[in-house]
Amino acid sequence: MHIQWKPLRRWAAALALGWGLAIAAHAALPAVISYQGQLTQAGGGPLPGPAQLVFRLYGAATGGAALWTETHPAVALSSGVFSVQLGSAAPLALPFDQPYYLGVSVNGGAELAPRTPLASAPYALAAQTVADGAVTAAKIGQVCAVGETLVRTASGWACGAATGPQGPQGPAGPAGPTGPAGAAGPAGAMGAAGMRTLVATAAEPAGANCASGGTRVQSGGDADGNGVLDAGEVAATAYVCHGAQGAQGAAGAQGPTGPAGAAGPAGATGAAGMRALIATAAEPVGANCSSGGTRVQSGGDANGNGALDAGEVAATAYVCHGAQGPQGSPGPQGPAGPAGGGTLVHGCFSVGQAGSGTGYTVAYDSGTGQHTLAFTTPFASAGYTLLLDARAAPAGRARAVYPVAKTAGAVTLALGWLDSAETAQPVCFVAAQ
Repeated sequence: MHIQWKPLRRWAAALALGWGLAIAAHAALPAVISYQGQLTQAGGGPLPGPAQLVFRLYGAATGGAALWTETHPAVALSSGVFSVQLGSAAPLALPFDQPYYLGVSVNGGAELAPRTPLASAPYALAAQTVADGAVTAAKIGQVCAVGETLVRTASGWACGAATGPQGPQGPAGPAGPTGPAGAAGPAGAMGAAGMRTLVATAAEPAGANCASGGTRVQSGGDADGNGVLDAGEVAATAYVCHGAQGAQGAAGAQGPTGPAGAAGPAGATGAAGMRALIATAAEPVGANCSSGGTRVQSGGDANGNGALDAGEVAATAYVCHGAQGPQGSPGPQGPAGPAGGGTLVHGCFSVGQAGSGTGYTVAYDSGTGQHTLAFTTPFASAGYTLLLDARAAPAGRARAVYPVAKTAGAVTLALGWLDSAETAQPVCFVAAQ
């Protein structure tokens, strides 16, 4: 049966009752009732022990004074389950010739409701005994003819017909009490946590992947949970390549030898290399990412409009969320595994100015010439990857941009060897973990 108790602390008790009765005709053997139950807290977990339990018997389901009381001051609990012998501390000196109801109190709290009606077994405490001398050796040893048996007559015991006429059917007996509720099953196993997705970058030398060099971007799930993208965990690789070097201008014609000969005209300036761009977008659940994620595309800005158009995409990679852990069973549902997937923030800011974008803000310190990039949602640790693109157009020269301080929530950048043409160009970044 399931009952609720709400004193100062909110507890619930689910009592699974099993009656066992030790009865003997000999007066020296005590009459006791075996009682077993389980105590659970409001959240469903077992109540820790030991616990003080007070038991009372009443003549009614509600109201009335207790006819018998017994206290068990320190009852051991195993996963909330307890077992006591009622009558072991206070003798059960009741006649058991009427219905009784059991009330229980836990740790000094109010009595649990409703009271539990006693099953039929305890009433054997009132069983009748056979009068002394009623059964004799002569009666037991009586020899009857075939087809006869020993029967009780008005004058005593005698041999008679084996069976008498069938009497009328007696009325149906009352329905037995409802059996006790079974103990709660064990909690189901915790579902496996989804893998965290990692992104790692490294310089890519000039070669088959990038004719003019660039950056290699690798991603995959952290299968061993060490926070490092190991070689065996790489699921996708993409390359962000530098633009090709512009062709060398033709040399001017050599002037005639002579005094103060006029210099030949200067050669034309070579064309500027293309700027590399990165674009990200949410990737829905599908063939590329079974649990969804982020699509990362990169390529050169061929038309110089500052946007990565469809025809300029040179490489595509996917940063996928980890798969959801399986559901535990058959007990109550375990807590959800941590969500898989990484975090990626990207954008651009102007040199010498404060600004902001999706997921970040930029502060500028005119005294030090440094920019502080703060992330709206900090990364899990300071070990995230930071990729900077600070090449100045149209010359195509790279300027020094390097972090001087780095935490999970912000990074401070210093700019080196800048001229007026370079300071006019923005600095772009990608931060991923």
